[in-house]
Amino acid sequence: YLRQYFSLYPFVPPVGKPVQISFAAVILGVDVKKVIPEELLWIAERALIELKNVSKEGIEIVTEKWMERLYKKRESLKLFVRALEKGGVTFAMQKIVDVNTGQTYAYEILARIRMDDGRIVPAGIFIEDLGYLGLDMELDEEVIDKALYYKKKKGIKDRFSLNFSNKFFDQKLNLFIELVNHYKINPEEIIIEL
Repeated sequence: YLRQYFSLYPFVPPVGKPVQISFAAVILGVDVKKVIPEELLWIAERALIELKNVSKEGIEIVTEKWMERLYKKRESLKLFVRALEKGGVTFAMQKIVDVNTGQTYAYEILARIRMDDGRIVPAGIFIEDLGYLGLDMELDEEVIDKALYYKKKKGIKDRFSLNFSNKFFDQKLNLFIELVNHYKINPEEIIIEL
């Protein structure tokens, strides 16, 4: 009903043109008595974020299964933060091959996390939530620093393709330039992926 109301009656500010309102809602389809009250707002906020990743408006229904998935993600994030604190951020190198010659053109640098049990996992499973928590820049910084150090130490002249989050590109580009200069790496050996 509210969605229909706002589509029929746009918001009219005191000064300016009428504004069309978009509508997003979260429905908790679970027994809220089983949820710690402090977590209800966090759950609703995560549901809105997921909804906005798909559409600017609509309804997200939180079910038991949805919450189970959310709690698993939170546990994974805790493991990531612990790995970050312990220096467990690392990288893998994936060849980029020229299809015409079959020769390696560059290496894509892929973020990896070393877990407490020694497993190495792709950082991609955390990326969405890292961005929301503002930790994606820290991940980028760790991976880029370690990859450039490795490139210099091993004397690798092939190009390194580095993934930058938008935040890192906007806020830490100068740091990246300093790292390239510090390790004395030819800028032509770097590809930036946004």
